[in-house]
Amino acid sequence: MYILFEMVDQRLMGPIQIKGRWLEYCIGFIPDSHAEIIAWSHLNATVLTENVAEAWMFTQGWSGQISVRAGTPQDEQLVIHESTEDLSVKEKYTLTGDDKSNCIAFMQAVMRKKLDKIYDVRLDNANLSPSKLEGESWEKQKAEAQAGGGPMLQALATTRGITEAEMVTLVINAMDSHNQKIQDLLSAKQAIEKEIKDSTTMESCWLLLHNRFNLHAPVLLLQDQGVSTAPALNL
Repeated sequence: MYILFEMVDQRLMGPIQIKGRWLEYCIGFIPDSHAEIIAWSHLNATVLTENVAEAWMFTQGWSGQISVRAGTPQDEQLVIHESTEDLSVKEKYTLTGDDKSNCIAFMQAVMRKKLDKIYDVRLDNANLSPSKLEGESWEKQKAEAQAGGGPMLQALATTRGITEAEMVTLVINAMDSHNQKIQDLLSAKQAIEKEIKDSTTMESCWLLLHNRFNLHAPVLLLQDQGVSTAPALNL
């Protein structure tokens, strides 16, 4: 089983074998025989197929080729060099159609991981309560507001010097405002998820990373695509 997860301290990875690294992510391998023995759920990992996982090394191959140095993980996987060859020697490897398709799927998986992390934080922030006490009472306040009133809302209304009906309206409005924030977050995220899905070439994946995820695309690719804008975080 191959998994994609954000880099963590080695002690948290345990015996998971690292097959590759790209950006802040690791591509790990766990033998199927040990999938229920080795702990990995704490890594918030995404399971990848073997072919997609191994395509991490093709991310710089948007032009159709990559350079592979002897003795590297890429060389170990592709077996281009002889084991006795000088480690400084590089050779060109031409990507196949499957290599490109698998690499696109890999880059899309990374973008989804990045997107999930950012929007999970935004959701947590949207759900923050002004105080622990407010948070503990909020479910009760919502239930009473939906029922048209109750002892807690009556007490709060009295403290504020307003009617119970006015207190109900305040809570309902707060609920509607929160729901709108969640709806806006979901809509924005799904729009970017569609852009990720629609990025069906390595070039378009790189441009999306450049324009949305603040990752500088290869200079030659940008020149080839006529792009002169700086990378930006636009999520």
